[in-house]
Amino acid sequence: MRNTGLGLIAVVLGVGGYVLYRLDTNLRSSFEGRRWSVPAHVYSRSSALYPGLRATVQDIESRLRRLGYRSVAVADRPGTWARSNGKLTVHVRGFYKVSGYQSPERVRLIVVDDRIASLDDHDGRSLSMLELEPQLIGSIL
Repeated sequence: MRNTGLGLIAVVLGVGGYVLYRLDTNLRSSFEGRRWSVPAHVYSRSSALYPGLRATVQDIESRLRRLGYRSVAVADRPGTWARSNGKLTVHVRGFYKVSGYQSPERVRLIVVDDRIASLDDHDGRSLSMLELEPQLIGSIL
């Protein structure tokens, strides 16, 4: 009786091992040629700007440049910003984030004494925070 139980366990382990081997072989062969057919992108976390944040106009402009924004006379298109007397008008691009899609919008930041003093949308309504899209850090092709 004891030998029958051990024999049954040996058969189950043998069949299970064979099934796992075949499954592994099939998966490897189906993915072998397509390992990096779709590039992977690595992004930073998104940047938040809010009233009271310690930041100079130059700091904010540097961050915008790293994100690929362009300095223009009038920020009328997403991905642009304009500067005038310590005020920045930024037309933020739309992007997907964890909580959903953030639509493109034009906002005005006023910086006083190296701090963001106010943050308003294009209608003049005060905003508590502005989230900028994450920066692309690298890609794996």
